[in-house]
Amino acid sequence: LAGIFRSQFIAYSFRGGLLATFIEGVNQSLESQLGGATMFITAFVFKLNTESHDLTYAAAGHPPALFFRAGGSCEELVSTGPPMGLFPELEYGQKQISLSEGDRLVVVTDGLYEWTTEGDDIFGWEAMVDWFSSKRDLDAESLWSSLQSKMVRSRETKSIEQEDDETLLILTRK
Repeated sequence: LAGIFRSQFIAYSFRGGLLATFIEGVNQSLESQLGGATMFITAFVFKLNTESHDLTYAAAGHPPALFFRAGGSCEELVSTGPPMGLFPELEYGQKQISLSEGDRLVVVTDGLYEWTTEGDDIFGWEAMVDWFSSKRDLDAESLWSSLQSKMVRSRETKSIEQEDDETLLILTRK
């Protein structure tokens, strides 16, 4: 699955076009090559115009990205369609936001909120959003280090292995 996505992404980077069209192409490729198997890919993809600071995104079944405004508000950038590979001939949308000075985009995989805490609870989406909100003054490296320490400490206390992938992307406009 990753190979199909990667090859489509490389081709897209050379030809350009709408992000929604890219997602639709990956969806069609996956659906036709998987032949009805129940396998899929989620993704949050974006292009940033470094002159206008406009960020265009499309998402396929991926957890929402978090868009923290410098003023304190947080908006969830939800998927513009379902995961890729499940349904043929879908149309995906794309959206655009403008980044102002101090705004931050946080993109996560589910491993950052679906892990067992020291109290045997699942950390959860709301707890993760609240955690990022409370740490908004930290730089990207400190955010990752702090969250990773929290997860590792919980795993070590419970003597459990890492439960899922743990991927974090932070983009802050200076």
